[in-house]
Amino acid sequence: MIIIRDINKRNFYRWASQMSYFFTPTSKGFKDASKKYRGIYEDYIKKSNDYSDFMVPGWRENETKIKYYFMDKFNNSFLNNPIIRSTMFMDFAGEQQKNELNYLKNRIPEKDLKQLLKENNIGNPTITNFHYNTSHNTIHHLTHLFKFLDVTKNKVQKKFSNIHQVVEWGGGYGNLAKIFLKLNPEVTYIIIDIPVFSFIQAIYLSVVCDKEKINLILNQEDSIEKGKINIIPLNESLLNNLNITNTDLFISTWALSESTKYAIEYVTSKNFFNAKYLLIAHQAKSEFTPYSETIKDNLSKFNILYHEKIPLLKNNYYLFAEQKNEI
Repeated sequence: MIIIRDINKRNFYRWASQMSYFFTPTSKGFKDASKKYRGIYEDYIKKSNDYSDFMVPGWRENETKIKYYFMDKFNNSFLNNPIIRSTMFMDFAGEQQKNELNYLKNRIPEKDLKQLLKENNIGNPTITNFHYNTSHNTIHHLTHLFKFLDVTKNKVQKKFSNIHQVVEWGGGYGNLAKIFLKLNPEVTYIIIDIPVFSFIQAIYLSVVCDKEKINLILNQEDSIEKGKINIIPLNESLLNNLNITNTDLFISTWALSESTKYAIEYVTSKNFFNAKYLLIAHQAKSEFTPYSETIKDNLSKFNILYHEKIPLLKNNYYLFAEQKNEI
């Protein structure tokens, strides 16, 4: 009965959200950003850039489908695309959302929590809490950050403003970056991802944040810009040329654990882009993610601070770590 009730509630939230968006016209900002970055992407993919060593077969298949969608059918309802929804947008609601929201309520003043959780209509996210006008996905992402802060509170002094540079491996559609910029607008945020998602992030973040904040890095002469959202389509030679240092926090919520052994070893060889701290979420090993549990075996230069199951999310774990002094 509980499962049926939760499914019905989930379907209601989807229906109610889409009905509300039906009467909301697509913003000019989204249309302009889509035209701009889809044009850049069309030129970008003509260049030779083989990153297949970083992708497990399942994600290669997903990427092929998303490429077609992005070039021919991309619109303001992109969060309802089946692949994007199933891989990077949580809308379970139910007990897990209730548990996470209670966690946040105990840590964040109500006024601040409303501001941090508030959604906009870009992507047409499913709203699963009308009081906060938010999605389960945003509640889930904010929980990651505050859980990390709780575990490391004696080290980062309970302030996100002490985190000056973040590297996120796999940024989804840009939601976690959006939230982090609300917590620290001055942060230098770097996202490394499969190219098609890099361009989706550029569209999304240029609309929900200041478009002047976006720095899309495509060529060897491009560089990281402080205080901006630096978006890097996955390119090994480009990453090697950038030589990213002075990273306070490396984040990867499932993207690294859904990557190949080659990708994990590459990130490890970079000392997670010289990060002081790691905020990683990963799943248990499966046919789709055969290397997901090897991350913890590649942390010889880090002290593991926390490695526990994520409440109410079966076979999924948080892994937080701190750089050893000798790095």
